Amino acid sequence: SNDDSNSHYLIYGASIEKTDSIAIREGTTVDIETGENIPEFSVFPARDFPPSTLTEYALYIQDEITLLQGALTLSPGIRYDKFKLDAEADALFSNANPGVEVENFSDSEVSAKLGAIYRFSDEVSVWYQYAEGFRIPPMDDINVGFTNFAGGYTSLPNADLVPESVASHEIGLRFYTDAVEFSTSIYNNQYDNFIESLALKGFNPVTNLLEFQAINIDEVEITGIDIQGAWFLGRQFEQLQNWTLRASYSRQNSEDKSTGEDLESILPSQGVLGLSYGDSDAKWGAELSVTHTASANQASTEDITYFRADSHTLLDLTGHHQISDNVRLSGGIFNLFDKEYYQASEVRGRTIDEDLSRYSSPGRNASINVVVNF
Repeated sequence: SNDDSNSHYLIYGASIEKTDSIAIREGTTVDIETGENIPEFSVFPARDFPPSTLTEYALYIQDEITLLQGALTLSPGIRYDKFKLDAEADALFSNANPGVEVENFSDSEVSAKLGAIYRFSDEVSVWYQYAEGFRIPPMDDINVGFTNFAGGYTSLPNADLVPESVASHEIGLRFYTDAVEFSTSIYNNQYDNFIESLALKGFNPVTNLLEFQAINIDEVEITGIDIQGAWFLGRQFEQLQNWTLRASYSRQNSEDKSTGEDLESILPSQGVLGLSYGDSDAKWGAELSVTHTASANQASTEDITYFRADSHTLLDLTGHHQISDNVRLSGGIFNLFDKEYYQASEVRGRTIDEDLSRYSSPGRNASINVVVNF
């Protein structure tokens, strides 16, 4: 409905989604000098989680209300979700993970949201969003089974996980002109029963394995900022046709309210600066980009010093060529300065006493892709 001062745009609906998930893991180790297979410590073939079916039901309604001659838009909404996970161990899972009990899971939740956008002009707008969220434990956290004897670690299931809920506030600014696009947002998320997947549990001296297990953390606060911008130089300076300068930055801070400590699983801050010629729709284009990643949060216990992924800066060169309407060639040279670095997600839980060379990221490397559309 609408009148001279405001209008309503009502959206409502329902959805049912069913996901069948099944995976298998095979592996062999070969002595490169003799060509002979080396006996495996693990059982193959294996499954890291049992065959599972996740069924999701949802009902939702949202009203988009336009006020103040279109300058202000409000979007209140409410949603009901129900989740049901059915899992059943088979021989491949049970043989590879003896003693691991497989559990089913079901739960439901009602969540609300409110969005608001105020447009100062065609170029400048601010927005705010409040949203309640609900997340059931991932199926591979409830029923995971994976041990890497060569790597010295294992992932343990946790059937006692409970759903995670969150109340989030986010405020942002958008600025668009013909030559410049800029947006930034600041957010605060308050979690109850935060699910930290593959949290570091510790070293088990009985099995000589480093153990990871998903856990619930009673209260967690995560705050962050995202900034993105693009300056289309060619639209402002005739001699710089087709050149674009892009930049982005993201940062997260976290706190486990029970300990006051950061979550070591939070990804480190990252900034990207890129100079490109041509865009994705152009016949050909190239981009030189610099990516700086800050040092990761470091796990700590009284008797173990864990390895921390240090900050690093990478230089990449990428490009594409639209050979014809149906054939596109793209590729790049990555880590041009051949920097030795570690991804935080790859070395979580490793100690400073280990040989971590096999966990390092690739040095200078290249890739090329050809996409053919029929």
